[in-house]
Amino acid sequence: MATLAYLIGVFGVTVVGNVPLNDQLDKFSIVNSTKEGIRQMRDNFENRWNFLNNIRTVFSVISILLVVCACVWNKVE
Repeated sequence: MATLAYLIGVFGVTVVGNVPLNDQLDKFSIVNSTKEGIRQMRDNFENRWNFLNNIRTVFSVISILLVVCACVWNKVE
């Protein structure tokens, strides 16, 4: 379960969500943009990236808790 939580919730979200956002940001030209364009890009990027990062954080915690539980339960049996 820990592996699945990590692969989907952390790695999957990174590959499908955060990396494309980072690529989009990399292609954005701050030099050729207006102040409003920069503000709009930041709002679009920052809100979505933070949302996805919060998902990754939650699934990271879930993954490590599942690993710890598996270690504890395995030792008890």
